[in-house]
Amino acid sequence: MLKKDVLKSININFIIFSAVLIIASRIYAFAGERMSLGDTPYYYEYNEDNNNYTVYDSSGKIISENEYDVLKTGGGKIIARMLKYNQHYGILDKDFNIILEPRFSQINFNENTQAFECLTWGEGPDKIEFFNTDMQVISQPRDIIKAEGTDFYYERVIDENAEINDGYVGYYICDKKGNRLSSARYVDIKNVSGKIEVTDENGNISTFNDSAQFITLSTASQWAQNSIRRAIEADIVPKELQNNYTKNINRQEFCRLAVKTYMAKTGYELDYNMGNPFEDFSDEYVTAAYGIGIVSGTGENQFSPDNAITRQEAAVMLSNLAKLLNIKKEEVSVKYIDENYFAGWAKESIYNISAVKSGNTYVMVGTEENKFSPWMNYTREQAIATMLRLYDCKEMPEVYDGQYCQPIGGEWLYCDGTEYDEVNDKLFYTIYRVKKNGSEEQALFRSYEGCYINFISNDKIYYTSDNKFYTMESDGTNQIQISKNDIDNAADFTVLCAYDEKYKYYLKDDWSTGIKSPDRYITRSDHQGNNEIRLCDMPVQSEPILYGGYIFACSGNSILRIDENGDYINILEDADLDLWDILKIENGLIYYRAISEAEISNTAYMLTPDRIYAINIDGTDNRLIFSPS
Repeated sequence: MLKKDVLKSININFIIFSAVLIIASRIYAFAGERMSLGDTPYYYEYNEDNNNYTVYDSSGKIISENEYDVLKTGGGKIIARMLKYNQHYGILDKDFNIILEPRFSQINFNENTQAFECLTWGEGPDKIEFFNTDMQVISQPRDIIKAEGTDFYYERVIDENAEINDGYVGYYICDKKGNRLSSARYVDIKNVSGKIEVTDENGNISTFNDSAQFITLSTASQWAQNSIRRAIEADIVPKELQNNYTKNINRQEFCRLAVKTYMAKTGYELDYNMGNPFEDFSDEYVTAAYGIGIVSGTGENQFSPDNAITRQEAAVMLSNLAKLLNIKKEEVSVKYIDENYFAGWAKESIYNISAVKSGNTYVMVGTEENKFSPWMNYTREQAIATMLRLYDCKEMPEVYDGQYCQPIGGEWLYCDGTEYDEVNDKLFYTIYRVKKNGSEEQALFRSYEGCYINFISNDKIYYTSDNKFYTMESDGTNQIQISKNDIDNAADFTVLCAYDEKYKYYLKDDWSTGIKSPDRYITRSDHQGNNEIRLCDMPVQSEPILYGGYIFACSGNSILRIDENGDYINILEDADLDLWDILKIENGLIYYRAISEAEISNTAYMLTPDRIYAINIDGTDNRLIFSPS
C-alpha cells in the first residue's frame, strides 16, 4: 500500500513538472519572438519573409497578419503604417480600430506637447497637421524644451511651408516662457559638455557657454552674428568688446582686437616689460601693437585711445597686420572713386588690404560699389568681421618669380651655421649674412641653444631657437618671439613650395629608403595638393627653388636642374664638395653653400665653416666668393 502511494505521488509530481516545462517553454518561445505593444494587451513580431508584422493577443492568438509594416505607440494610441492604404500612416485605438484615417506620410507623437505631428509629402504641397489625443485638429503647440545641463531653453518649430525632406524642423533660442532671444533659425541644437551647440541654415556651428552670452550677441546686426560667434570661439575678441556690437570702435579697442588676432594665429605672448612709447595712455595691448608694427601714435608721443577709428585708419592697421602674418594679396583690381579723399599715409594700405582675399571675399571692402568712404567710423561688429577674415587667411609669403619664401633681395645672402667656442669648449649657432661679392660678413644672432632659419620673406627672417619661433628684420634688429614654447605651428611655415601656373613643388620624406632618417624627394601636385607624384628619383637636401621654368635643388655633390616632367641634368657635379643648400638664384647666378669633403672628419664636420660659391645658371664659371676667416 505504501509503495502505491509513493508511485502515485511520483506520477503526480512528474505530471506537474512536465506541465511546468511545457508552459515555461511556451513562455520562453513567446518572450523570445514577440514584443509587447506598449500598454495595449497585444504583442507583435516581425516577419522577415514578407516585411510586415503579425499581431497576437495575450493568449497567443493571431488577430492581425500582413496588415502593418510599422507599429509604434504614443499618446495611448497605436501609430501604424497600413499596407492596404498604400503604406500611409494612421492612428488606431487599443483594439486596432482606425480613429484617424491612414493618409499621412509620417506620424510622430510629441511627448512634450502631447500632440500628434502628422506630415504629408509627395502628394502636392508638403504640409503638417496637428491632432490632440482626442483626435481633434489643433494649431501647432508651443514646444519649449530645456537643454539639460545648461541654462538654455529653445523652441522646436515645424515649418508648415518648408520642404519637409529638406529639414522641416527648426529651433529658436528662447527663455523659459518661450520669448525668442533672436530671430535666427537653427537646423540643429544640442547640449555638448554643458554648453549649447547650434548649427545654422548654412551649416555653420557655434557654441555658447551660457544664455547671457547669446543674449548679448543678439544685439549685433543679423549679418554679423555668425562672424562674431566664430571670432569669440577663436579667442580673438576681448571680453570688453563682446557687447554693444553696433557701437563705434575706438583706437584702443581696435588695437586689442588686432593683437588678440595676432596672438591667436601665431602663439605670440604679451611682453609686459615693453616700454610704453605714449605719454597720454598706458595699455599692454597697445604697447604690443606699437612694438610689433601694427599701429603708430597720433603725434608728439600721443595715442588718443578714445578716438573713434576711421575706415582708413582701420585699413592701415589691417594692412600692417596682414604683412606681419605674411598673408598673400591678390592683384589690385579695385579702383575707388573717392580716392582723392584718402589721406596720403593711408592710400597704399587701403588698396593693399582691399586685395587680401579670405575665402570668397576680401578682408576689407568698400561701403558701396567702388566707394571706400575713408572718413566713416568703424563699428565693433565691422572690426570683428574683418579681423575674422584676416584670421581665416592662410599665411602665404609674397611670390618672387613663382617662388614662395624666396630670400630677401639686395646685396646680402643669409645663412645659419655653427662655430666653436674655445673658451667654453662647445658649439654655438649663428645666423649671419654675407655680401654677394664676399666682401663683408655680419653675425645677426647667436645662441648656444641652436638657431635655424626657417624661411625669409617680406624683408624679415623667420627662425627657430630654443624651441621657440622668432622673427627679426633683415639687419638683425627688432627680434620678436611669435610662438609659445610648443612650436608645432611652425610646421606650416617650414613646408616651402614653389609654384608655377600648373603645379606646386615641395619636398616629401621617404622612410623606406632611409635607415636612420628619411630621404627627401621633390614632389609635384596641382595647387590644391591633388594628383601627387614624385618628380625625380634623385634624393635632395635643399628646398626646391623655381627659376626660369626649372626646379633647382642640391643633391649630394650636385646641383640639379629639373623640368616639370622630372627630367634633370647636373649643372654642377663636384666630388670635392658637400653641397648644403641653394641660398638664392637671381640674374642668372646660383648662390650655394658647401664645405670641402676633405675637411670632413668625425669631429671636424660640425666645426668646419661653410663656404659660399656662385655658378652661372648654365653650369659655367663656378667660383668661391666667401670663405670664413
